[in-house]
Amino acid sequence: AFGMVVHRVVRDLADQGWQGVRATGVRFTAPIVPGEEIIVRAARSGDIIRFESFVGDRRVQSHGHVDLESMH
Repeated sequence: AFGMVVHRVVRDLADQGWQGVRATGVRFTAPIVPGEEIIVRAARSGDIIRFESFVGDRRVQSHGHVDLESMH
C-alpha cells in the first residue's frame, strides 16, 4: 500500500517525477486488507509533500512525506 500511495503522490504533485525524490517515509497506523479502497489526502509545501491515507473513516497511514530535491 505504501508504494501505491507514494507512486500516486509523486505522479500528481512532484514536478520532476521520481528524478527529484530524495526520501520517503510514513507511519502505518492500521492494517489494510487487499481489495480495500485507499483514499489519499496530500499537500505540497515547497520541497515537501505530506500525506495521509484512509480506508473509509479509518486512518491507515499518517505522517507520510516525500522529500524533493530543491529546485533552486
